[in-house]
Amino acid sequence: MLTLVSSLNPFTDRTTISCSLPEKGRLMLSIHNIFGETVKTLGDDVEHEGKYSVEVTSEKMRPGIYTAMLSLKTSGGLVLVKTIRIVYKK
Repeated sequence: MLTLVSSLNPFTDRTTISCSLPEKGRLMLSIHNIFGETVKTLGDDVEHEGKYSVEVTSEKMRPGIYTAMLSLKTSGGLVLVKTIRIVYKK
């Protein structure tokens, strides 16, 4: 099962986003503003099954609500997507 969580939400300076991948595949983790624009790309690589964490800083972000989107494309062509809302408050 694909999972995605944020350790601090809302956050002020930084938060850690953790995910669990059910199988190997191309992983992309990105942060989007309320207009759907990509604010940060935190990962775009082939990863193996397992747990991963990445720190998100508030650099280049304005206070507000964001969507963290994780997508995993497996070698079999299956695409799994998980999203969570994160809130940056100054």
